[in-house]
Amino acid sequence: MKKGSLKYPDRDFLNRKEKDPNVVCDQYHMRGKWIKEEEPKQSAEEIFEIIERFLEDNDIGLMVLPRELIAELANKLEEHQIEMIYPIVVYGHPVLRKISREIDKDYPGLEQFIEDLFESMYHSEGLGLAAPQVGKSIRIFVIDGKPAAEDEPLLADFKRTFINAHIIEKTGELMLMNEGCLSIPNLREEVNRESHIRITYYDENWQYHDEVYDGYKARIIQHEYDHLDGIMFTDKISPLRKRLIKSKLTAISKGRFEAEYKTILPGQKLKSP
Repeated sequence: MKKGSLKYPDRDFLNRKEKDPNVVCDQYHMRGKWIKEEEPKQSAEEIFEIIERFLEDNDIGLMVLPRELIAELANKLEEHQIEMIYPIVVYGHPVLRKISREIDKDYPGLEQFIEDLFESMYHSEGLGLAAPQVGKSIRIFVIDGKPAAEDEPLLADFKRTFINAHIIEKTGELMLMNEGCLSIPNLREEVNRESHIRITYYDENWQYHDEVYDGYKARIIQHEYDHLDGIMFTDKISPLRKRLIKSKLTAISKGRFEAEYKTILPGQKLKSP
């Protein structure tokens, strides 16, 4: 399993809780952060399925993490569930080039995963985050444009969850704009995108939507949507710029970069800030 992809409760608190079930603590320490303890949101069986699916999505065999250990971890997480902050998968990792599959509303742990995806996005200070960027090849991405509202006021209330999304129409003038990506740290390039799109998707409540967007909203959606089809924004720049940044992309894939959030390199290696 990718070390650091799950947040573990404070060991001292767990030991005390095991010895005395009556120990009460409304907060516990987690990797330098105090987090309130919440009521369990998922059963151990559901968590077990989530972990197994996580291993499957990332081509990690059960020899790396035996089923008995998965079961033990699932039981612990059932008792002390907290939000997960996923490390971000970076350029060169094969999961970023996969075509993501659609899911149904019974996908194990869907509600919690959406919450965790938002939290991981906020932690990494992004405007959007797609499931492949945290190692899951499923058609989900989330957006919250509020951090950019000062420059783009229309983004102030633009918070969405897109499940099984499909862009069915792109129209309007091609517009060149500077873009970056959490999966390609410290690299920004000018990217041409259509200014108007029509997209169908399901939200977090499994309500179907057929909507049109333009301007900056359309750009953010297209950027995150591309991740579901294994496309990076660097694929859309000019041939000359591709040649000029080739060495930078190679360096990123080898971990030669700095980021304020945890990342996963090709080969499943965890890189901390």
